[in-house]
Amino acid sequence: MNVVHNIYRREPAAGGKTSNLVVFLYGYVADGKYLIDLANPFSRAMPNATFISPDAPKPCAMSSTGREWFPIEDIPKGAIKALE
Repeated sequence: MNVVHNIYRREPAAGGKTSNLVVFLYGYVADGKYLIDLANPFSRAMPNATFISPDAPKPCAMSSTGREWFPIEDIPKGAIKALE
């Protein structure tokens, strides 16, 4: 079974070469698409930045459409395991 992990991306507002990379990571119950629109206001201050917002690898137990990096009940050890 192939698992697809989406990575949402916005190129630099100024066009051209990227000089900075901003990675948006949400907390819980959402997905990467939820945060990528934050690139719009941030790109005013960082016009040469590329913005990415990845989906977490696991389906969220509390939301049929959300994703999670680790189960919320596993805090804080889940965060350490998610680094892997």
